[in-house]
Amino acid sequence: MPTARTALPPGLVLARFWRRVVAAVIDTALLAVELVLLIILVVIVAVILTLIATGGRGVPADQAPWVQMAVAVVLLQVIFSWLYSAILQISAWQATIGMRLAGLRVTDLQGRRLSFARATARYVAKRLVILTLVPRLLRARRHRQAAGSARRAGGHTGREAP
Repeated sequence: MPTARTALPPGLVLARFWRRVVAAVIDTALLAVELVLLIILVVIVAVILTLIATGGRGVPADQAPWVQMAVAVVLLQVIFSWLYSAILQISAWQATIGMRLAGLRVTDLQGRRLSFARATARYVAKRLVILTLVPRLLRARRHRQAAGSARRAGGHTGREAP
């Protein structure tokens, strides 16, 4: 329940979970298309640079700069997704394309547009949540698998009651 400090401006309501999911799915699909195009672009640039560096002879596939290309793709994707999110959230739309299609917009607590710094902080916070949540989910999955194996083998896993 919003307190007086976090009360929403008149005319705004908090976005529901499924609207946020729809917006995230749309934005993820758009960023996936962008990622494919980015990979193609990085490979083309790498091939051109390799041909220039070797005088047109090319390089065998096992000597190609795969690691450098992967690092370039990851860095460019992070930068692009950050700018996509931050710039569209501070625009007149106040939303990414997915958010706009889902009927959402991002505001500060007074209903105003976000600053670039605040939009960037939102982007970083979302990524930190993902980075900390995924390892926890994987650990929980391994724990459930181990517990299931122990039950099938006729054992139990537990701890002593305090």
